Amino acid sequence: MANLSQLLELSRSSDILTFEATVDTGFEALAAKECLDKFGPDVNVCYERGRIYVNVPISQYHLVKNLRSVNNLLLVVDELKDISFLPATENDMAQDLSTIANLANTINWKKHLDAWKQISDFNGNLYPTREQYLEAVSKLEKKSPPGDEKTPADEINGVDQETPPKKEFKTDVLQYRVTCYRSGKHTFGSQDAARGFGGRLQDLFQWIVDLDNYQLEIVLHIKSKNAVVLITLTESSLHRRNISHFGLTTLRSTISFNLLQVAEPKVGEIVMDPFCGSGSIPMEGAIGFPGTYHICGDIQSKSATTTSLNKSSYYSDYKQNLPIDPLRWDVCALPLRNSCIDIVATDLPFGRRVGSKAHNKSLYMEALRELARVVKPSTGRVVLLTSDRRAFNIGMHQNKKYWTHAKTLGVKLGGLKACVYFLLRTCCDY
Repeated sequence: MANLSQLLELSRSSDILTFEATVDTGFEALAAKECLDKFGPDVNVCYERGRIYVNVPISQYHLVKNLRSVNNLLLVVDELKDISFLPATENDMAQDLSTIANLANTINWKKHLDAWKQISDFNGNLYPTREQYLEAVSKLEKKSPPGDEKTPADEINGVDQETPPKKEFKTDVLQYRVTCYRSGKHTFGSQDAARGFGGRLQDLFQWIVDLDNYQLEIVLHIKSKNAVVLITLTESSLHRRNISHFGLTTLRSTISFNLLQVAEPKVGEIVMDPFCGSGSIPMEGAIGFPGTYHICGDIQSKSATTTSLNKSSYYSDYKQNLPIDPLRWDVCALPLRNSCIDIVATDLPFGRRVGSKAHNKSLYMEALRELARVVKPSTGRVVLLTSDRRAFNIGMHQNKKYWTHAKTLGVKLGGLKACVYFLLRTCCDY
């Protein structure tokens, strides 16, 4: 498989751009697979921990933005290697900061800035003169009218506290900021590097620095003696979709899609989520895998209601009725006939916010036995997400004649280590 350096080399002398997409750790290969499905087998794609890279022309950016397995999108500007930083034991931070500032001079910015302008529909002045910059700064220095500031009460009583406030810009000149993420030992800190790199960008382009109300965000990833320069393309994570009504442990939409990718649903297949919560897995399945039918449920009556509300909200937004039926049930006694389900994809209770580790041992064992009854022998597939490996192993041991353990993916969810287990239904009759 190619690497980032090779992808950038292929894109330098053409209209191809290299995009980075962040992925929940452990799902990188699945995100790369989605790129191959969307762009064709000839697309150049590679991945590393927590991110994938793909080369596509700007005309296909809408397909990049529609990827369902990734969280945030960035445009890769350049990769800089073997930077002559001083050893961390030295005290001369000024020399390293000067080196970082000079990196901005070595980059060919125009291709990527013009691409960002097209993608973001930026209508302001991307290349201002010194006079235009000074005029814009003068406008910004004028104080806002009283009452424009957002009070703490406004933030507390806001309808959607996760949605960032709409930005208002008082000048045509671009407002920007630089964010630095750093790993390794250096003489400088991340904020020092961002300040040095951002200062040189201001010298080059006459942009206005604004750490809060910015239009363009430059990201500087420093890893030991290497650095990657990127431009942020998404204001908020792409996992914030479909779900408008939340439960106690609502699964991210991107994770839900990746779970379903493991099972590879096909047209006409019936997919079940026996612990549906807010319905994020059936929502993603119905949208991301057209032609599949989804049945879901939970022992909590509120879950079926929440899933129905999310389904209704989606219909209100897109005028599309999703093939989802939410019910209330007990996973250990499903109201379904034998061998009627093609795929099961679910987020099992971890025993943290919901349930307990002690209860999981019996729950997992009984659930796997009941799933063996309703899943089709020989062709049925099950994808389970959990951090309780002990309970899973006990359940599998008790039901080993019904299930073949095909694959395990180690994943990381918000700092919590978990596993995705892919099981195949044996031909053994229930």
